[in-house]
Amino acid sequence: IICVNKPGSPYGSLSPMSNNPETGHPYYHDFPLFTIRDIIRSFQLLKNNLGIKEVLVALGGSTGGMQLLEWAIMEPELFRHIVPIVTNAALSPWAIAFNASQRMAIEADGTWLEQRPDAGQKGLAAARSIALLSYRHYNGYDITQPRGKSFVSLSPETAFAADNYQRYQGLKLVNRFNVISYYRLTQTMDSHDVGRNRDGGVEGALKKITARTLVIGIKSDVLYPISEQEYLRDQINGAELLSIASDFGHDGFLLEYEKIEQALSVFIDARSSNNLKMVN
Repeated sequence: IICVNKPGSPYGSLSPMSNNPETGHPYYHDFPLFTIRDIIRSFQLLKNNLGIKEVLVALGGSTGGMQLLEWAIMEPELFRHIVPIVTNAALSPWAIAFNASQRMAIEADGTWLEQRPDAGQKGLAAARSIALLSYRHYNGYDITQPRGKSFVSLSPETAFAADNYQRYQGLKLVNRFNVISYYRLTQTMDSHDVGRNRDGGVEGALKKITARTLVIGIKSDVLYPISEQEYLRDQINGAELLSIASDFGHDGFLLEYEKIEQALSVFIDARSSNNLKMVN
């Protein structure tokens, strides 16, 4: 099993906190924009270095699914099976608007443009709160962050579970992620369009995929709705679709792992899409 970190991530080998060889100091805001396609080119370098000639199964969820589709188009002969999960062929205006709103929250932090690692952290916390609303679902918040029976405090941090949860998740991300990395990665997602500069556009690009394909979607996903996975199924030759019921929206792909594991086992071992009905 090989999991590759993308350029720009603070956990990988190259990020805004890496030293710029031209200055000897961190890149900070001079860090370049990587498109999804650029990221795959970097993955290809690793693949070649490791001597990998064929991949039995490749999985990618959300942004990872964007990367997987790009790679399966660029090197169709490399993959035997691909499983793009809660993803799409091109980022929608709706999703771009969510990313823009997050960047606006970061830009509103007065420290955002300062050249130091902890700049923009309040903006990052606010951006994370915005993002969570796109990752989750009305029903999920009702289940995990119920309103309760009484208004017990005037303090916004303790008045409601949902309020406290948003603040907690913002702080949690601030403690483990870099704000410039986050900002750039939203721009990377915006770049996603498998049809860009390709003959035949999106449909022509998806027809290049030759791997046996299982597309997985979450029925309650409001960020990358199930219609986007249905489109992938319809455009990729022989693709199958598994749509999973969940109360947790886009993040359901992280929580409904038992259903996904079962679907993967059936998909890899079976030749009939009818078998997928057992896990739906």
